[in-house]
Amino acid sequence: NVSIVESSISDIQVLNFEDYDSFSMTYSTLVFDQPVEFITGDLVTYSVQPGIGTTAVFPICEPGEYYIEVLSNPRKVLSSS
Repeated sequence: NVSIVESSISDIQVLNFEDYDSFSMTYSTLVFDQPVEFITGDLVTYSVQPGIGTTAVFPICEPGEYYIEVLSNPRKVLSSS
C-alpha cells in the first residue's frame, strides 16, 4: 500500500540545515519545523520554490530524489542519493 506524505519548511533559514560537508558544499540533514511522517528508507523528492533555498542562499543538496533516514529527533531527516 503506497501513501504520499508531504512535509515542507515554510520559512527556510540556515537553522533548517545541519551536517555541512565542506567538500561537496552541501548539507545532508534537513530540520523541519514539525515532526515528519516519513519512515527511514522512504524515497522523497526534494524541491525548492524559485528564489527560496537555492544554492545562492544556502548551499544545500540539489533538487531531486533521495532515500532518507529519519533520525532520533523526528524533525530531522538525513538524505542520501
